[in-house]
Amino acid sequence: MSVPESDSLPGTPAESLLRMFLRAAGLPFVLSQAADYPIGVKQFLQLCLIVLYPAWLVLMLAVAVLYGVLWVLLWPLHSRRRPGSTQAADDAAGPVSVC
Repeated sequence: MSVPESDSLPGTPAESLLRMFLRAAGLPFVLSQAADYPIGVKQFLQLCLIVLYPAWLVLMLAVAVLYGVLWVLLWPLHSRRRPGSTQAADDAAGPVSVC
C-alpha cells in the first residue's frame, strides 16, 4: 500500500478551494460519513444521507454563491492589506517627509 503524496492530502495548501468544494459535494464523500458504524446502523445512515443528498447539493450551491458574492464585495479590502506588497508597506510607514 502506497502513501499518498502530500499534495493530495485534504487541508494542504496545494489543494485549491474549488477542489475541496467539489470533493465535499460528491456522493462518495457524503456516504463516507457513515463508514465507521456497525453494518445495520451504517446502512440506515447511508439511506438517510442519500435522501438528504439533494438538499446537501442545494446548500453547497448556496454557499458557493455567497462566497463568490462576498469575494467580489470584499476584494478592495483584501487587496489593500496584502502583506508583502509595497503599497501595504508604504501605508504602514506613514507619510514620508523630505528635509
